[in-house]
Amino acid sequence: MSTTCVATSSSLAQSRGSGTYNSEQERQEYWEVRKEKRPENRVSSQHLQQNFDKEGLKSIEPDNNTTPLVCTNASSSDPPPPFYGGARANQGNPGSNEIDKAESDPSAGERVFANYEKYDHLNGEVAPRETDIQSREQLERVLAQMVQIGATFHLFKEQAQKLIKKEQDDLELLCRALDNANNLDALDTEAKLFPEQQISGIQAGPEKIQQDRIMQLQAREARVAVREEDVAVREEDVAAREEHLALEEKRLKEKNASVTAREDDVVSREKEVAEREEDIATREACIKDDTQVPYSSFARRRAELEDMAAKQREQADARQAELERQDKELDIRREGVRRMEKEIRLKIDRLDEERNDVSESRLKAADKLFEDLKLISAMKEERLAEQIKIDEKDLELKEKERRIGVKEKQLEQLQNIIADYLRQLRSRGVGARESEADESSASHPTHPQFFPGAGQFSFNAQAIYMVGQNLYDHLREFNRLR
Repeated sequence: MSTTCVATSSSLAQSRGSGTYNSEQERQEYWEVRKEKRPENRVSSQHLQQNFDKEGLKSIEPDNNTTPLVCTNASSSDPPPPFYGGARANQGNPGSNEIDKAESDPSAGERVFANYEKYDHLNGEVAPRETDIQSREQLERVLAQMVQIGATFHLFKEQAQKLIKKEQDDLELLCRALDNANNLDALDTEAKLFPEQQISGIQAGPEKIQQDRIMQLQAREARVAVREEDVAVREEDVAAREEHLALEEKRLKEKNASVTAREDDVVSREKEVAEREEDIATREACIKDDTQVPYSSFARRRAELEDMAAKQREQADARQAELERQDKELDIRREGVRRMEKEIRLKIDRLDEERNDVSESRLKAADKLFEDLKLISAMKEERLAEQIKIDEKDLELKEKERRIGVKEKQLEQLQNIIADYLRQLRSRGVGARESEADESSASHPTHPQFFPGAGQFSFNAQAIYMVGQNLYDHLREFNRLR
């Protein structure tokens, strides 16, 4: 917030010089200028106080059309600085009683101006006294300085509030970074549990393995997204800090320019005081040289001039003390500016460190993403290898099914052979029973003729047993393959 105070006043250079008028026209021009500087045409301290109370330094306008003092403030929401105008501002200043009378009584200004004219008529060639007018100008300048000091105080206050707000923003950003770090730790802890889930997935089957891999990919994607969000937030914060730093540098430059302007103003005021002292010395010399004035009026005029000179010396001393105080304030402000420059340099170094941290975080995130992509590629290759193994298993199963079909055909052939043997056995058994009655004369069962088909029957039973055993083995293998 920049506050600008502009004090405009007419120059008194026309009233300075040798104290004489070359012509009646110059005398009339001089008094036209003096009439414009009457107290009723100036801004009163009461009016300034009312404007302070109403608008808070937003605007100060004079009672009449003249604008000897204009103060503007960029924001009307800020509280106005304390006002030290009025009678207190004039305490200890010569001529303050007449100024206070002019402020409280509008006709007092006319009486003061009439006194000026009376003095001029008494001394036709001597310039009228300017003590009260000079005091009025000094009052306006003091008021303008106080307004500027108050605005500077509020500017420093606003800067302090902004610094506090920035510290709060930094604290909030740190809390956010800690939250993101906790989220990343949680994701890392979850990632450490994935190997056990992979083992359980291998035991469960291909579908479980695929689901676990999908879950791993989703978790990694979430972790990468969280890190990207953290990096984006930090980039935004760095950009905001850079913008704030640029604004601070701009304000610092403006403040340095304002300090330089005030220094120039102080130099010009010192020159003005020196010119006034020279004017007083010139007027005193003119009074001493004026021998045509009667003794009584001369003594009275001399006493008045001595009083005026004493008052002006006191004013010059007070002004010198004020200038010394302003020099001390400027030194203090220069120290403050140096401190602010040092803080800005520290902030720039801190921003550089944060930029380096952001760059390192980006590189780490890129490396982690590359590693994740490598793992994903390896998982895809493993999946292709497992798919190839599954295809090979399918081919083996098809080959086994073909062999089983061949075995089934062989079993059918064996069943046909067994059926033929059984028919032969039945036919031979019938023939043996028919011949048993004829051969009953055999003396012992072991006789070869006791059962003529016994040898052939024994061979056929052994063949049937072997065929049955082979059939049983084939059936058991068929059931196992299924």
